[in-house]
Amino acid sequence: MTISPIQIARFKAIRRRPYFAPVLYAVRYVEVEGLGTVATDNHGRIYYDPKKIEEWGPDVASAALIHEVGHILRKHGKRAPKDAHHTIWNVAGDCAINCDIAAAGDLQLPPDCCYPSTFGLEDGLLTEQYYKELLDKAEKMRSSGGGKGDQSQPQQGSQQGQGSGSGQPGRGKGAGKARASEGVDPNTAGGGFDGKGCGSGADGQPRPWELPGTSDAVDSKGVEQPARRATAQKIKEHVAQRGTVPGSWSQWADEVLAPPKVDWRKHLQRVLRGTLGVVAGMVDYSYRRVSRRQNSAPDVVLPGFVRPLVRVAVEVDVSGSMPNQWVNDAFAEVRGLAAAAGAAVRLVQVDAAVQSDEVLPPGDRRRLKMHGRGGTDMCVGFRHIFSNRRTSPDVLVVMTDGFTPWPSQKPPRCHVIGLFFTAEGVKGAPSWMTTKILYEPKPAAEGL
Repeated sequence: MTISPIQIARFKAIRRRPYFAPVLYAVRYVEVEGLGTVATDNHGRIYYDPKKIEEWGPDVASAALIHEVGHILRKHGKRAPKDAHHTIWNVAGDCAINCDIAAAGDLQLPPDCCYPSTFGLEDGLLTEQYYKELLDKAEKMRSSGGGKGDQSQPQQGSQQGQGSGSGQPGRGKGAGKARASEGVDPNTAGGGFDGKGCGSGADGQPRPWELPGTSDAVDSKGVEQPARRATAQKIKEHVAQRGTVPGSWSQWADEVLAPPKVDWRKHLQRVLRGTLGVVAGMVDYSYRRVSRRQNSAPDVVLPGFVRPLVRVAVEVDVSGSMPNQWVNDAFAEVRGLAAAAGAAVRLVQVDAAVQSDEVLPPGDRRRLKMHGRGGTDMCVGFRHIFSNRRTSPDVLVVMTDGFTPWPSQKPPRCHVIGLFFTAEGVKGAPSWMTTKILYEPKPAAEGL
């Protein structure tokens, strides 16, 4: 029996990262001659060029597989904004993965990989944070004439965000820091290996060489969630046995395995009703209403008491990274709260664009249709909701997994509540937002 180079690479990857074994065994490996790299799609497949695997050798090939597992588990393809610059998003995901690999220092990645230090950025940020930093850097370099990239014509980044330099394969942070002072343009940092990138599993952009449909994919066989949870469990076991695991993966495992800390439905009711009570309880005088005591002073017009009508808006993240159950449950609960509070609720569905904007009157029981399922940018929803001062809400509730950019400033005269379905996503929330972490009651609904 002949063992193929990809099987050897997988075996070595499992020896190096035993806790990734469930995913490395679950994914389907697809041979694509002439691909020039390894890549993944949004359905749990890993594509590879057999000649490139042989050229790299088992050490580098196994590190490349571990890198692709990072894209799969962190759902970079599903988190990518719909209008993302795919090269830069791919490079941002590479930075998030490779800084962990660099910290361990025991893997030999292919040449010219992108690390945070390649662009003068700090380690340990979220992919969305790296993306924002890299996008700003690319724009500055393009404006100053120092970069060759054009964001209107994005290139597809190479595997592991390889650049076009001629560096040699290296271990740990050394390979990434070699170019840190050269002003690398994020637009062109991913140009190596025929510009194939890491596939749609890294940036959400399907490639011509990816297989169509999902009939043979991991996400159609019902094994993605068991593999995901098994990986998290193995990480915890590895740590318990005094093994070394990068901190971000340990936190990821804690989040996947964490039981519900609160009944999120009751918690949502308590938070929103409490805020409504504060705002709705405010009263003021107004000459638009005659005072009930007007008869006692017929020569003087007395203002009457008024209670401002509370304007409530709910911005729901309907991007591809939000499971349907989360979104549907959020719809049902907010509609029920509108009925209980006696106030209409403005429901805005947002992914990378505003997908719908509707008002739900108290007692409205019609079925709500979910829109979107693209990338994530809650800033778009904020701009839309507060574009008209007359219709701006007093209370805004944002429901999201947190993998999104946020406005830099708090909206005026509005109490903003952020309800996050992931502990990792809340880290990037702005300081002016009241935040709560809401764990899903049924972990089985999480996606790979």
